[in-house]
Formats: sequence, structure tokens, C-alpha cells
Amino acid sequence: MKHFITCPACGHDFMPQLNGHVECPECRLHGPNEAARLHGYEQKTELTPTSHELFMDFAKDAGNWSGTPLVDGNVAMDSQLRGNLSDLVKKGFITVFKNEGNSWVDFTEAGKAYAAEHGVDLSCF
Repeated sequence: MKHFITCPACGHDFMPQLNGHVECPECRLHGPNEAARLHGYEQKTELTPTSHELFMDFAKDAGNWSGTPLVDGNVAMDSQLRGNLSDLVKKGFITVFKNEGNSWVDFTEAGKAYAAEHGVDLSCF
């Protein structure tokens, strides 16, 4: 008998890997917001006040960095805010990539839409 798991983020049914790994392959491939849309799953992503504030700080700073702000650049970071940064990645608002030893924020389509809802236009990036 095969046991399927339903991803709480996107609604996709999948089988865990033989090693017990339970990460949703759709969320890993598309990000949780896009995977939810593809599977017709109504997803309401809530941000904590601190995660929202961090997101908005990066969104407002994006114009200074051609749309991809530097982590710990103009937006100061500490260990607690790194947890909020991870929260933003997990919820599909941003991705973080490394280039030449620095970490940079890249806004997903969901992140750009969220920024627009809160008065920051990232559509030109």
C-alpha cells in the first residue's frame, strides 16, 4: 500500500522518498505559492509583523540594487532577522542567492505582488 502525503502549502499529493524525505517536489520546483496556484489550492500566506517589516525594507531598498538588494547591506541583519529572512523564502516571497561571497535577495512574482499591495512597485525589475 502506498502512502501519500498532502502538502500543507500547495495541496499536492506526493509520496515521501525512500529515505523518509518529505519535501514536496512541486514546492521545491516551483515555490509554494506557484505550486498552490498550479494545484488550485487556495493559499493564504500570512507574514509575522517582523517578517512583513523586513520584506518591506528589502522591497524599498531594491531600487538601490537594480532590484536585487544585498543581504546585510542597507537593511541591517541580525540572527533573529535571519530567521525572518528564512520565513520569507519558505513562504515563497523571495529567493536568496550567493554571488562573489555576498547574499542577495531576488523577489518572486508572489513577492512582487505583495510589495505592490503595500505600495512598492517592483514590476520594473
